[in-house]
Amino acid sequence: MDKFDNCLARLLNAINMIQKNALNINCQDSNCTKPFLGNNLNNACFNTRPIVLYLCNNNPVTLNYTSGDETLTTTVFRIENVTNNCIKVLLLEESVDGGVTTYTTTNTYATINLDCICAVRCLGDTIVNNIQDGINMDNRDCEKICISKTLNFILELQRRANRGNTGCESALGNDGILYNTRPINLYSCCTGEIWVMPFTLNGETGESNVFKITKVDENCATFEILAPNPDTTNVQIPYISTNNFFTINLDCILAMQCLNDTYTS
Repeated sequence: MDKFDNCLARLLNAINMIQKNALNINCQDSNCTKPFLGNNLNNACFNTRPIVLYLCNNNPVTLNYTSGDETLTTTVFRIENVTNNCIKVLLLEESVDGGVTTYTTTNTYATINLDCICAVRCLGDTIVNNIQDGINMDNRDCEKICISKTLNFILELQRRANRGNTGCESALGNDGILYNTRPINLYSCCTGEIWVMPFTLNGETGESNVFKITKVDENCATFEILAPNPDTTNVQIPYISTNNFFTINLDCILAMQCLNDTYTS
């Protein structure tokens, strides 16, 4: 097991290892190699220990995910990876029917700064379908590393796209669009709320919670504020550049989520 200075990181890493081991065992095994003691009453292995994370104000961490055209929220997560003082989580959708609670994957991930987390609560072990060990099912994943390193990784991807490379170094996508931006949502370490910044564009003011990384300087990062595209018929390019920027101390970031890759001018 990896060594972590943070006690919560050690706990979450232990849960992660338990989940990974659960994905690799055969619950129907009945011989000497059966990976658990006693009877398996439901003939299925639990593969998830859902968790709720709490801020210093005793409020649970609440993150957004999209289902169809709706933006929903959840406070329940599945730990996917622990690296240094950051974790990657899968957002789970909770349903209660007849007093029975079940969870489904949202295919939405987030990178969370454990310095913002004061408590972890484990819910009952359960089964979540479509969980695969070691396979990232979401191309919007922000990688399995801490926030500043993740931002540097995204920044380099964007730089490569802007160079207009061809062949093996060409931009992602095969639909004729040049993807040069991986939009980001940020959540405040103080309140747990999604970060919203004001902008001015063409003489009009607005607010946005969608940003583009433009620079990383150790534990500070500069973002451009992206505005919704006023041309709502252009669904392939949902955001436009505002040339409005802000610089933030990454210690103030609770969580980061990556949205669909897109193009901004």
